[in-house]
Amino acid sequence: MRSLLALLIALLIIACSIQKGQASGMQVQETIIVKGVGLPEYPIGETSIEQVIEGFGKDYRESEVKGRNMIELKYEALGLVFYHKIGDESKTLSGIRFLAPFKGRTQEGIVLNESKLSDVEDLYGAESLTIGSTGTKFSIIEGEYPGINYIARIDIDLATGRFPSREFQLSRIVEEIYITNYKGYKEIIIDSDDMEIEMEMDY
Repeated sequence: MRSLLALLIALLIIACSIQKGQASGMQVQETIIVKGVGLPEYPIGETSIEQVIEGFGKDYRESEVKGRNMIELKYEALGLVFYHKIGDESKTLSGIRFLAPFKGRTQEGIVLNESKLSDVEDLYGAESLTIGSTGTKFSIIEGEYPGINYIARIDIDLATGRFPSREFQLSRIVEEIYITNYKGYKEIIIDSDDMEIEMEMDY
């Protein structure tokens, strides 16, 4: 009798563990990242930073993004970074960055920290690849699309001045997905006639 009771208890524990695992798995798989929107529950351009804090709590680090006229709220434990423009009294959400440990995928099927840049190239085309310097690393933004950027970071020896091969670039995992509607940063450049031109930059 005791053996039967112990067996029933063990089976109940296993069943509960399986059910819990399936539930958490569903939660991970159902997190959808929408281009131009970010999180459907907190759409860019419609959500205030107050609403973000109400929804995600106060365990964040706030700082100014130098040279970009933006403030960021970084929820490191969640893998989420929210942005709003400096001087915007309404503090409306203007961008979201997704990175580890956040679990999610785009509507098009690109999975953060699983899909490769080659998957993004298949989706958007080879002409979308750009490379930019970020200190001692280079950012590869593959599939730059209005409202969405896919980013992988690679270490490189700046002393050699050599870029990694395209094959290597495309083998990198998508480490960040950045959604934004912000185009307000302006940069002054000098043209060939020594004239100042104000260029509007995207982030």
